[in-house]
Amino acid sequence: MNVSLDHIGDLVLFELANLDEVEALAQRVEPRFSVWAAAQDRSGCYLLGVDLPPVEGDLALLLRTASRWIAERGLPELVVRLDGRRYVVLPAETADVTA
Repeated sequence: MNVSLDHIGDLVLFELANLDEVEALAQRVEPRFSVWAAAQDRSGCYLLGVDLPPVEGDLALLLRTASRWIAERGLPELVVRLDGRRYVVLPAETADVTA
């Protein structure tokens, strides 16, 4: 069965290169957000799902947290799936320009 996770509401999916990154980002966001186990998608990247509660500002907080996390790890960017679309989060130093 082929299931697309892109259209699940109130769920943010982070695309990560390996399980170490999944664990590290999960530990960073878990105090505030519920996360679920990683799965590997067809492209070979790992997905970390974060349940987004219906509280105004939580998406911005989550993305700022991710932006700081990728800056600390020296990553160039992080792909995020939300509402069936893909977005790129940049490291905190360059986060004013997002795609």
